[in-house]
Amino acid sequence: MSDTQQETRAAFEARLAREAEERRRQRDTARTELRQALAGAIQTFGITAIEVTFDGSGDEGAIESIAYDADNRAGLEDERFPLPAGAGYPRGGATEEGVLFDDLIESYVDLVLSECGVNWHDNEGGFGTWTYDRERGFCLSVNQRFIDYGEAHGAQAGSLDDFLAGAGGAV
Repeated sequence: MSDTQQETRAAFEARLAREAEERRRQRDTARTELRQALAGAIQTFGITAIEVTFDGSGDEGAIESIAYDADNRAGLEDERFPLPAGAGYPRGGATEEGVLFDDLIESYVDLVLSECGVNWHDNEGGFGTWTYDRERGFCLSVNQRFIDYGEAHGAQAGSLDDFLAGAGGAV
């Protein structure tokens, strides 16, 4: 490799490292801001429980449902919450006024799932829940699907003559 190629490769690797660090910083900021907005909503509206279910396979995954109980539901369904840059695009879309509570939860859970280290949306996929309970706190449960192959029954006929004679049963 020539000196110019090494310098070009070093510059390329340095740029990739800077970009990766910037994405990590944006994700950390988004996670912190989403967590603060979610905690504020939980406190303000007296949310006692949240359950989010998700399911995926074949390179696709989605939030299936969002349910919650609150002491003070009045106003929660119309309240808008800020969505930080880098938090992704919720299903309802962000406006200048912010996002609805379901979109805030979905954005946060999407971020948590992207960082959990379990590939729940590719191949056979997986499913699970993200929950909040006032008494027990937060919990993420992810289940992966997989296909297992194994030999259920084996037989051996022996020689070609044995095979032709029907020795060995089903073989």
